[in-house]
Amino acid sequence: MYLGSVRFFKHLIYLLLASIVFVTGWGVVVVATRVVTSVARPDIGAIAQTAEPSVVRAKLNSLTGSLPQEAAGELLPPAPSGPDYQRMYPKLYGGLPERLVRAKKTAYLTFDDGPSARTLEILDILREHDIKATFFVVTAGADPDILRRIIAEGHTLGVHSATHRYNEIYASVDAFLEDFYAAHEAIRTATGFYPTVFRFPGGSINAYNIGIYQELIAEMLRRGFVYFDWNASAADVGPNVTAAGILDGLARSLKGQERLIVLAHDSHDKYQTVAALPQIIALLQHKGYSFDRLDSRVAPIVFAYPRPSLGPGLDI
Repeated sequence: MYLGSVRFFKHLIYLLLASIVFVTGWGVVVVATRVVTSVARPDIGAIAQTAEPSVVRAKLNSLTGSLPQEAAGELLPPAPSGPDYQRMYPKLYGGLPERLVRAKKTAYLTFDDGPSARTLEILDILREHDIKATFFVVTAGADPDILRRIIAEGHTLGVHSATHRYNEIYASVDAFLEDFYAAHEAIRTATGFYPTVFRFPGGSINAYNIGIYQELIAEMLRRGFVYFDWNASAADVGPNVTAAGILDGLARSLKGQERLIVLAHDSHDKYQTVAALPQIIALLQHKGYSFDRLDSRVAPIVFAYPRPSLGPGLDI
């Protein structure tokens, strides 16, 4: 009788051994497949969160190699899962540097609210003194020839706003992004240059954005744009401003800072700023400062909350 015989139990043992070998072999295949997949598919989501979309695509191409088109498409990251404004303008990314530069005894001259005819006069003075500066421009009605000259002469061109209308710009994060995108695209269209630095109208913390500034700053940094406030001011805003008063205001704002970001303006009515500029340059050189332009590699100077003053440095 076969059932219960020695031969029956021998065959049963063989069957159990074969099952164990099969299950073990299958487990090895599964583990190996997962390891290969994890090596071949790095954290694409992390790449997408830190790079401009064209960079993401280039990295994906290098990673997918000869994969079929439909297989490579599976590697594309999902859209951000945060607030709706994160899905606005998916190509609006700047790209943060790996490290920041903190140059010693350096002054960065910055001019807001241009371009205008005053910008041309300022550019002439800067060229005469062989100094590079930074222009945070308002793009509505901006002369593209002036924008191109700023770039051609080696200065930095940054976003200030498209409209400079505080109530509209700071109505929400969405509203700020709409204005910023319009300014960014106007600069890109006029010059072919992609600006990566900007200055908030009124500074990063002001009476208009007080309810959204943290969320706003976080979103702009997520998109890889660097913003700059200031720690010295030409005090060239307000009625009855004179060149002498501008120079005196700047001198009083100097506190022995190692690095200076100087706020000034180049809108159409800033004749006194133009008149004071050679003296400003001489004053800062006398104080031992050299000059440079801002870019995304320069460690920014930014306001802290609560802001100590909304005085002469307020960009209006």
